[in-house]
Amino acid sequence: MLNLAVAKIKNYPGTKIDVEIIGVADPAAHEYSDFALAGDVTFRGTAANEGGRIMVEGVLNGVYALNCSRCGKALTEEFETEFFAQYALQAQPDEDGEADILEFCGDNIDLEPQFLQTIFLELPMKPLCSDDCKGLCPFCGKNLNKGTCNCEAPIDPRLAKLKDYVFKDDKKGDN
Repeated sequence: MLNLAVAKIKNYPGTKIDVEIIGVADPAAHEYSDFALAGDVTFRGTAANEGGRIMVEGVLNGVYALNCSRCGKALTEEFETEFFAQYALQAQPDEDGEADILEFCGDNIDLEPQFLQTIFLELPMKPLCSDDCKGLCPFCGKNLNKGTCNCEAPIDPRLAKLKDYVFKDDKKGDN
């Protein structure tokens, strides 16, 4: 868990602390199956009590592990993204009913769920091992980055009869 100790500031509006948190986050434990993390997550920033709300902001970085969307090759990529979240002793929904200010209790805030959400939103939509990745053959599954295959596209059975059809050229003849 990536916890932020707020005992020193939670009862003192206007106070602020510098924060450095380094630890392991588990995307699978929070139902993120699209990625994994390769190593620790690092957060450097501040936590400030702004009249009953704890504002946490800073920079989050680490390395995520993904699979190429074309060929399936495992790849890792570094990320660095800004992080901002607000916490209070009681959750406060915004106009849409979403929890804009998140709830915490006690002297610690578990930042892992929000860290993972921030990382997830930074993931590339179609991760690639390289810009010129050729992907997999749709028929035999061979990795086309490692060579070509000799597959021929199968004929759609609904159109198979058309291959025997002889087209006549209507433009031939006497004019």
